Amino acid sequence: MLDKYDRTIAISSGAIAGALDAFICDDISLEEAHKWGSDQISVFVSKVAKRNGFTGKEDDYDGAIKYLEEKAPIWADKTTNAFGGGNQHHLRDFSHHPTIVGLICSLLNEFTGYGFGTDTSGKFIVVKIDGWKKKDILSSIYSGTINWVLHLISDIAGSSGSVRGGKEGTGIPGPLMSFLKELSCVPGIRNIGGINEKEYYNFSVTCSKLFNGTLLGEHDENGRIIKDKLLRFDLRTELGLIHEPIRTKQYTPVILCEGIVCAFYSIRKLFEEIKTKCINTLDDIKELDFSKYLPWNSNKLRRMRTISAITFSTIDFSVAALKAFVENGKSIPGFALKLASGVNYFGMGRLIIAGSGELKIKADKVYEECKPLVIAMQKASKLRVDSEIKDSAIKTITTVTTIIKAGSPISFVSATIGVYKEVSESIEEYNISHEERLKIEEECKTSIEILRDYREDMEEVVAEYMIDRLNVFGKSLDKMDEALISDDTDAFIESNNDIQKKLGGETFFSDQKEFDSLMLSDDDFKL
Repeated sequence: MLDKYDRTIAISSGAIAGALDAFICDDISLEEAHKWGSDQISVFVSKVAKRNGFTGKEDDYDGAIKYLEEKAPIWADKTTNAFGGGNQHHLRDFSHHPTIVGLICSLLNEFTGYGFGTDTSGKFIVVKIDGWKKKDILSSIYSGTINWVLHLISDIAGSSGSVRGGKEGTGIPGPLMSFLKELSCVPGIRNIGGINEKEYYNFSVTCSKLFNGTLLGEHDENGRIIKDKLLRFDLRTELGLIHEPIRTKQYTPVILCEGIVCAFYSIRKLFEEIKTKCINTLDDIKELDFSKYLPWNSNKLRRMRTISAITFSTIDFSVAALKAFVENGKSIPGFALKLASGVNYFGMGRLIIAGSGELKIKADKVYEECKPLVIAMQKASKLRVDSEIKDSAIKTITTVTTIIKAGSPISFVSATIGVYKEVSESIEEYNISHEERLKIEEECKTSIEILRDYREDMEEVVAEYMIDRLNVFGKSLDKMDEALISDDTDAFIESNNDIQKKLGGETFFSDQKEFDSLMLSDDDFKL
């Protein structure tokens, strides 16, 4: 557990790093991200084309794009008009998404002759590919994978015509943009943003505006987009966003925060060791194993880092939100963009990692608490049963296990074992003589072993007992259902009597005739 000094250092380090982040780190720029991503993409496309046989110059980007387009055609390009033309089909046609969904759709294009994506309103549609011809399996797999990858690379920087004309091509959506678009056509989820006056789903419309650059681009005083100031949120921008936190040195305050926490932890642990061992000379200090005081593999340190990360991210997000509100309080898209630009993503990543560590500790604790029940269920599921009742046993094993743990004497036995363990573990907290403590611990250990043996015997006895009876109940109830459907009274009475006999009860009639006689008799009838 953390004491007040540990908490103070953890919170203070997060606060210091958060303040430092606000003063020394610039906001990330989507424009810079897009520009950097575009430059990297152009060089990458040229290199891929060269490796695949392109003989042009290294800076002949439009030539490289055209070469790859011709070398690796895909059926999805035949559906361009059906999915909104040149500006839309890379987003709306799922085969142009660099995701697992895009790969699956590409293979389906090859094998089925249909394209998959969304219409203008945002609904999922299937489109027939004109001129599709079936290929052999290997050719279809090759075209749906290798050609698909090369074609997407050719589309990353836009078409060869756009690049040749000095314009920025449409590009393809990145993994995040692709995921949002795929999610926007899922029934139920697509309704989250509502429907506009044209009966288009707003979630899908927002995805289109992001990809086309009209949402993040600059607007005039009348709110209209400036055509030359579009800012596309495509693969180039997503790639640049990975570089932007590095360019703006967002890692600096995060490293500082980590350094303060880890240094305090190690130094304090060292001084506690010196105090405990009463070390007074330099020679004694040299004998210490300093590897024991390094900041790793400690739940205490993990908790301190989590508190520090929460403090840092809280301050960072609050400052970013305040700046975004001051500059773009009246514009929701502007506010969202400014907020996203001001957040420290290294800090967010650190928080996620720290939180994952905490969740793992909680999960391990829950697992240890549930481990006895899991073992018991595994034992019950492996019970050997007669071949005639095997099918019924499989259906009822969950019920049997529940009864064993909830309603049998084993519950009391398990609880008793827990009490003995608690007593045994807590004895050390009392000032008891050594001989007496050993005697009590030995008695507890013996009692626990006896109770464990008893619990295992009881588990097997109760399980066999319940399986035998549940099997009879299942068969009899099935016969009773059939008797009701066929209006067979005698069969219904016979099945009911089987249950009564299994429970040790007495039957008073075996068919309809005996039942009528009993009802007309003057003898006393007791239930």
